[in-house]
Amino acid sequence: MSDSDLQSRLSAIEDIRDKVSEICKSATIAQYNWRPSPEKWSIAECIEHLIVTGNLYNEELKNTLEKAREEGKTGDASIDYGWFSKFAVSTAEPPPKQRIRAFRKILPESKTYDPDKLKSDFDQMLDTYKDLVKNMEGIQISKVKMPSVLTPILRLPVAAWVDFLNAHLRRHLWQAEQVRNKEQFPEAGSGQ
Repeated sequence: MSDSDLQSRLSAIEDIRDKVSEICKSATIAQYNWRPSPEKWSIAECIEHLIVTGNLYNEELKNTLEKAREEGKTGDASIDYGWFSKFAVSTAEPPPKQRIRAFRKILPESKTYDPDKLKSDFDQMLDTYKDLVKNMEGIQISKVKMPSVLTPILRLPVAAWVDFLNAHLRRHLWQAEQVRNKEQFPEAGSGQ
C-alpha cells in the first residue's frame, strides 16, 4: 500500500472518530438511548453495532494479516480491486440505497447504554482497527483475500474490506445523525 493510500485510510478512521465525538457530545443518557420507533435503533445501538462488528472484523483482519506475512505475501502493491468488491463497498456507503438487515450476531442488545462506556469501547475498537491498518504496510492487500465473518463464502481483498468497513462505519454514523435530527428527539434535560 502506498504511503498516500495508507494516510488516506488512516485519515478516514480519524474522521470517523471525530464524527462519533460530535454525535455523542453533550448527549444525555435519555437522548443517547432514545429510539425513533420500536424497530429503529437509538444512537447508542448504532454505535454498539459498530463496536460488535468492528471487534469481529478486527480479529479476522489480524489473523489474515499474520497469515499473509507468514506466507510471504508481501511486497509493494497498489490498491486495486474488481467490480464486485467496488459494488460491495458502495452498498455500505451512506445514505443507504436499500435497507440491509443486520445478522443476529451483530445486533445491538436492547438495553440502556452508558455514553461514556460506549464511547470508550468504540475508541478501543477503532484504535485496534487503526493499528491493523497501519500494520498492512508491505502486504499485498489487493491480492490477499479475507472471508466475511458473517458469510464466510464471501471473500474480498483486504483492501476492499478496509474500504467496506470504513463505509460501514460512516453508514451507521449517518444513521445515528438521523436519529439526532428527528423532530421528536428529546431535548436535553427533558427527562425523557
